[in-house]
Amino acid sequence: MKLYEVNEKIEQLLSNSLDDTGELSEALEQELDLLELEREERIEACVHAYKNLCADGDAIAKELERLSARYKSAMSRADRLKEYICRNLHSGEVLEKPTFSLSWRKSEALEILDIARVPKRFCKITRTPQKKLVKEYLQGLKSQQKSPFARIVQRQNLQIK
Repeated sequence: MKLYEVNEKIEQLLSNSLDDTGELSEALEQELDLLELEREERIEACVHAYKNLCADGDAIAKELERLSARYKSAMSRADRLKEYICRNLHSGEVLEKPTFSLSWRKSEALEILDIARVPKRFCKITRTPQKKLVKEYLQGLKSQQKSPFARIVQRQNLQIK
């Protein structure tokens, strides 16, 4: 999807130099710097390329969402058919046809009856800080007080609109 026209030299450099991970190599940055374009013209072309890539990403995300919904629907229908087949095939029965073979196998699964009675040594505990609460706590401290476990850091983030 192309929303913006991008300088031909920059577009060619970007399309030839970006790998599948999206990494911008130092060599590419040097090549961009060497182009005989004004600094603002280079930045404008890069912003247009950025916006084009974002539009591509958005279109891909929407398609993934659509395909994911189709996948879930297909797998749900397949599961219901498998359940129907299970109800109609007697336990232990084997059915073989030229295109498929149905049989049963034994398996084991663990079923927890009362999680409160499971000994601690068998439990995994995850500890995740609630960042919103920590930030509120830190903002409530007096300016001379410091926390040994967290701090608020000021950053500059580029906005492209």
